[in-house]
Amino acid sequence: LERARKRAGWIRRDPERYWFAVFGEPGAQGAWAWRVGGHHVAIQVTLDDGAVVGSTPSFLGSNPAVVPEGPTAGSRTLTGEEILARDLLTNLSPEARAIAVVDAVAPPEIHSGFGARADLRSVPSGIRHDDLAAPERDRLESLVRHYLGRAPDDVAAASWERIVDTGLAPITFAWAGSDEPGHIHHDEPGRGRRDDRRCARGAPYADHPGDRRGGGRSRSPERTRPTA
Repeated sequence: LERARKRAGWIRRDPERYWFAVFGEPGAQGAWAWRVGGHHVAIQVTLDDGAVVGSTPSFLGSNPAVVPEGPTAGSRTLTGEEILARDLLTNLSPEARAIAVVDAVAPPEIHSGFGARADLRSVPSGIRHDDLAAPERDRLESLVRHYLGRAPDDVAAASWERIVDTGLAPITFAWAGSDEPGHIHHDEPGRGRRDDRRCARGAPYADHPGDRRGGGRSRSPERTRPTA
């Protein structure tokens, strides 16, 4: 679509500019992982003794958020992240919302940066899970589980169990930007996991580096260059 419309920079979406990486020694014994990365895609799966134990870091992006023209005009992708986050935001009390909304302007890029290792120092904390009222805790948990749900049911269930066992209290929800559709950014950082979602200028981004059992590192997929 970008090439047909002669938009500058379309080459970064070249379908051949995607990479496959393997970490560790593949086999039925021990831990190892594989990753596929490229523009708007970063998928990692970690295995331990032959069983999948993690499906993060994970990133899927879409730009534009809504198809502007053609036979699929009006179609949207990755709607769940925004719908669930916006539902949580709109149901916060004024006091909780004042803590959760960390900036009136959405950031231009993912807070953790696009280096080889995620830099979490600039990620705003927002409001903690244990500072929310019970209904809003449920909404935050639904948002986290939505990200985990990209994986098969058994993997998602195991990941959620590990998060619960570790404790939900440190998970936080932060919102930056307008509360109108099209210009938002939200984060759900927590112990051992992190979700990052951006929807700016009609382009949503969802990032879940999350459970780090496989030693995964968060990167912006536009700049992901994994090496085997």
